[in-house]
Amino acid sequence: MASRDTEIIEDLIVRSVRVVVHKTGGSAMGVDVNHWSIYLLLDDCRSVRLNMNYRTIDDWPISYQLPEGADHGEPGEMKVTHHRYNLVDSAITHWDFRCGGEYKVEDYIGLLRRKGRHYYTMAVGGSGCRHWTYIAMLDFENRSFLVKNSAVSLYPYMMNFYTEKNDKIFTTPTRLMPEGKFWSQEDWESKFCRAS
Repeated sequence: MASRDTEIIEDLIVRSVRVVVHKTGGSAMGVDVNHWSIYLLLDDCRSVRLNMNYRTIDDWPISYQLPEGADHGEPGEMKVTHHRYNLVDSAITHWDFRCGGEYKVEDYIGLLRRKGRHYYTMAVGGSGCRHWTYIAMLDFENRSFLVKNSAVSLYPYMMNFYTEKNDKIFTTPTRLMPEGKFWSQEDWESKFCRAS
């Protein structure tokens, strides 16, 4: 059962939706490897973060080894966290999108859960958070939680890597957006949640 604080947060109206590109500390071929996530912006500079990332050993109920030659990457974990800020220190850049009406935090989270967006494996070879973020934004727009063309206007920005040096932001175009894999609840539970 959710705590009283969680229930209150879930009842709050989302004022806008922010997509954030984060520094990760890693790089490949001289380009920063970015992490992408979504922040539901609330009143009083608060936010709720919707984040898809690898599951850690602590998150996993069983030991799971990715099979060699698998058509998917590591299992992901959709984490929902509440913050008393609306822009995290790790942000390199971000974009804000207007809501299509007065919807609550629980509406956004519930939509992702109903569509099974929490049953996700990362892309083969890593990454997949950018693709997950884009699909979530499409879901929000298609349900009118965001104004029309929000996801379309975001897409060209998603086709870059972002690096911050000396207070300047540099972009490196990419032609690829590594795609993770969405699973049905039944397939997810049979593959990843069986007893070890």
